[in-house]
Amino acid sequence: MYPGGPETQSAFFKTYSPENVLNRFNGGQGSYSHGGGHTAGYESVAHDATFQGNLPLCWQKFIPLIDALRDDVAAQLTANGATIVSQIGVAEAGFHFDYKIGKSIGSVAISPVLLVPDLGTQKNGRPDCMVDVQMRIDVAEKWFAKERNLVQVSENNSTH
Repeated sequence: MYPGGPETQSAFFKTYSPENVLNRFNGGQGSYSHGGGHTAGYESVAHDATFQGNLPLCWQKFIPLIDALRDDVAAQLTANGATIVSQIGVAEAGFHFDYKIGKSIGSVAISPVLLVPDLGTQKNGRPDCMVDVQMRIDVAEKWFAKERNLVQVSENNSTH
């Protein structure tokens, strides 16, 4: 068994956060949460993290936000030495990445923006386009004691 500490987490897993992108779109207004865990197995350790946000956003920015999150994930993966094995999705349905970095393989799932029902709260002078939304990003990574080889590298932006 291997410990679930930082030595079994990739640089991407240790440092990834969507907050800079979210703050660009909502001026730092909103609440964010981050959770995760790990499980150790025979010659491997699995890590998972979830990033959630509740934020006010003009509906015209839904698609640009998801596209910006996609671009940010790709940039952060590359900056941390990852190979993006596959990337699929469209902004309306969300995006999914598979990656490899060192002895780890992982995935990132960016869910589409969800509208939070209006419960009669005051808009406090917000523009008419402004609504409350939820966003979610899930990261799962598995570290292996021996490096794994992956065969296929592809990119697909189709929902078919």
